[in-house]
Amino acid sequence: MSLLRSNLRVLTITAAVVSAPAAGQDSPHADEPIGTVREVYDGRLYPDVQVNTFRNIDRLFPTRIVRAGEARELPIEPMDLADFRFADLEVHRKHRAV
Repeated sequence: MSLLRSNLRVLTITAAVVSAPAAGQDSPHADEPIGTVREVYDGRLYPDVQVNTFRNIDRLFPTRIVRAGEARELPIEPMDLADFRFADLEVHRKHRAV
């Protein structure tokens, strides 16, 4: 999956969570023109339609409200990262193909 598609998927999910109206509440933006999923992924939307589309993401993808639960502290696991390295998978694939 390309980085652009991955970023768009994250943005779409975030927009769904942030913009979804509360259950039983009608959105004041429900009649706005929106783009298609393909147009979102291809980056072919004008800025105004892009805003409408993300604001109405529940019309493209199923959404629901996730209620907050009890906050818990994450466990601390010290780890030596001295030898940790990031790798670009595309560069790795190109070198293997040669």
